Amino acid sequence: VIFLKNSSLFFNLIFFLIFFPSIGFSQNLISEEKVVTAVPKQPPMPKIKEDLFATSIKKKNDLYLIKRTLGLPFDTSWRFSQAHISDKNHEDYTVFQRRFHMSLKSIKFIDIVFRDGITKNDLEKLRCNFQITHTETAKKLELVEHYKLAHGYKYFERTNQVLNIKGKKTVRFNIGDFVRNAYKANKIVLLKEMIIFLPGLSNNVIFKRPIESINFYENNQISHSMFESSLDVS
Repeated sequence: VIFLKNSSLFFNLIFFLIFFPSIGFSQNLISEEKVVTAVPKQPPMPKIKEDLFATSIKKKNDLYLIKRTLGLPFDTSWRFSQAHISDKNHEDYTVFQRRFHMSLKSIKFIDIVFRDGITKNDLEKLRCNFQITHTETAKKLELVEHYKLAHGYKYFERTNQVLNIKGKKTVRFNIGDFVRNAYKANKIVLLKEMIIFLPGLSNNVIFKRPIESINFYENNQISHSMFESSLDVS
């Protein structure tokens, strides 16, 4: 009797599924719960990490300028000098310069990362110009000024947008867009020199060592958008 009752129930179920295929185990009788575990992505590591204060900084002299002008071999030391910028505040700036011979074809961003304790004035008034060339042998350099590449630069206020990247205050330069536009004209882009301006007298700036690192990121690295936020330094 039990067998007959179970058989009847079984055949009724088969009959139900044949004539009502849209109502089946997959939708109503059986439900499957999928669990998705978010795996946090690690921030990308820079292709090149330059430490301005890793070695002794030399005072800039005429020989440095002559070698740069003639395209002669150079060392990797940073040079410093004192400058007085005739802006509305007439401030003293310390200028750091270093020569390069680096292809920017694969570079997307250059980040200047600051140490903790950096002042609002330093963040807002940092300037960094780039000397580039478009051929391997060219000795004529093109100056690309700070405001053309600085991410979110407030031109009328003449202040930088400061990003919080991996917990560090950072000023970013959008090298990738500039390079892509150059390659449309079939030009290569070589970085030949970085010129960094920091407010203050050289003795004080070198003692404080406000810049932690200069990071070069490639095009194919993880998007920066997950790891940065803007800081209000106003």
